Amino acid sequence: MMKIYLLTIIIGFILEMLGADILVKQNICFAKITKIPKVYIAMILCGMGSGLSYLIYTIIRSLQKNNQMIPFHTSITVLSGILLILGICAMTGKIKIYRGVMQQDFSYLIFVEIILLYLSADYLFHGKHSMRILSGIDGVILFAFFVVYLYIIGKKTYRGIMNDENVKIDLTAILFCGLGIVITTAGGIMMLLSVDKIVIPSLLKKYVGKEFIKILIMIIPNIFISIWSIKNREPDLILGNLLGYSMTCLTGAVGVAAMINPIVISVSEIYNMIILCCGSIMVWLFAYKDQQLNRFHGCVMGTVFVVYMVSMVMR
Repeated sequence: MMKIYLLTIIIGFILEMLGADILVKQNICFAKITKIPKVYIAMILCGMGSGLSYLIYTIIRSLQKNNQMIPFHTSITVLSGILLILGICAMTGKIKIYRGVMQQDFSYLIFVEIILLYLSADYLFHGKHSMRILSGIDGVILFAFFVVYLYIIGKKTYRGIMNDENVKIDLTAILFCGLGIVITTAGGIMMLLSVDKIVIPSLLKKYVGKEFIKILIMIIPNIFISIWSIKNREPDLILGNLLGYSMTCLTGAVGVAAMINPIVISVSEIYNMIILCCGSIMVWLFAYKDQQLNRFHGCVMGTVFVVYMVSMVMR
């Protein structure tokens, strides 16, 4: 059975690579047809496509009443996207970021991160007798932010299409978009469910646990989308994908999981959320002034992530 699970992980890896390539190409195609900024299309197409597998996985784990590690997965995965992946991409060359994206979309992401921290850290904010837990009501609040996010991005996209009477979206392009999302989602679910079944050797388990392997699997679509975006010289897609993915995980996945089965939050997860908020604010400050991320910014972002991960492992 171990060989079957390992084979499933390899197949899932290949599917995610192929799906990410399709999503990037279709994102570029839709942007040319509709004249909508690529970053907004990427938030929906790439971001949702890469985050949907984790959303489905959290539903499965929550129905099994085994969702206590979801906040840990989510906070570290989003942090790795914002600091590590975006930082490495900035090291390869300047990434232009529109001020409107930082003022509205990235600011909304930071606001959601702070809300999630507040809902999770009852012990810190309400005294030592409070219980750190994400309840069903907290899940509804988080999911409401996800719905608002979908409405805002959907409204921008719809306006862009309606403002141009000559826009004609080919049915083939829509089918390829759906195919890219299905392939990426299927690959992610195959890998995540297979990791739950494999047995990690004791020597390796001291350094790499299943939870860190799951985090690596979760960021694979973002890595491939970033690689294909750089290859096609479309850096706008990188930020759009990371924003869409982060919102899907923080509000959609965590929100649904909490609604199905309440989640007890550990102190280490609170620390992760605090670092996530601080890291996002740092990126906002870097990008807002010059409307770009350069190599210096990328080096700082990557260093902060590596230092925090090392300190977390050492704890």
